[in-house]
Amino acid sequence: ASEAYARSSEFQVQDMCNTVWSFATLGFLNAPLMHASSAQALRTMSQFDSQNLSNMAWSFARVGWLDYPLIEAIAAAAIKRLAQAKAQEISNTVWAFATLEIPDRPLLEAISAAALARIRDFDAQAISNTAWAVAKVGCRDAPLIAALAAQALIKLGTFEAQGLSNTAWALATLMLVDQPLLHAISSASIRLISNYMPQELANTAWAFAKIMLRDAPLFNALSAASLRTMTSFDCQELSNTAWAYAVFGYMDTPLLNAIAAASIRLLMEFDGQGMANTAWAFATCGF
Repeated sequence: ASEAYARSSEFQVQDMCNTVWSFATLGFLNAPLMHASSAQALRTMSQFDSQNLSNMAWSFARVGWLDYPLIEAIAAAAIKRLAQAKAQEISNTVWAFATLEIPDRPLLEAISAAALARIRDFDAQAISNTAWAVAKVGCRDAPLIAALAAQALIKLGTFEAQGLSNTAWALATLMLVDQPLLHAISSASIRLISNYMPQELANTAWAFAKIMLRDAPLFNALSAASLRTMTSFDCQELSNTAWAYAVFGYMDTPLLNAIAAASIRLLMEFDGQGMANTAWAFATCGF
């Protein structure tokens, strides 16, 4: 990182983007390198193609580094180049802006148009990341959401656990009750349940409860998997899981006992909403 920082002014656009992307992929944040890369990118933005723009945006979002001048410049440049962008570049760009919580409306409109034009090229990760991103920023673009849902249903057999969970979360956040897709997500989730991490388990339970789609086989599978990994649940995952089961009145005593024990251990880490949701869930279940 020190060597890259020292020589950052010598980098060509592709070299700079590749370097920042590499450090971000490793989850390594080096502030001097980020500052230098941003300054260099702003000087050379006119030379960026759609891949450079998406990689730079993704890299900064991946390490949680919010640089407003750079992000604004990327948005302005991306709008002009999205017509030539590939599916992954479109998906990475919208994911980055959603992760940084920047709902740039002109950019979102351009992303929607570009995504609709290439929707058949979107693979499972691009579909789920784009769905998650538009839901995260509250973008209710009906044609784009419908196209993503249709492609998700076609390609659901290629989805992994995170993609299934993110898609379910997106549908619930947007309050889009697409029953064929949700039932397919349920079946695929049950099949892959052993691969689910705590966040994916909690988000899936929360999503189906949010849109009031009762699915006993799915919740039985989620319960069994959650019990196996309960020691790894954080406060939000505990409260979301408890809330989801309470919404449907599922009296799963072993799961509720495990959530109670884990919540007591982490009680000082709960925020107000998490504590209130957990208390509501246990009161609703009469537990």
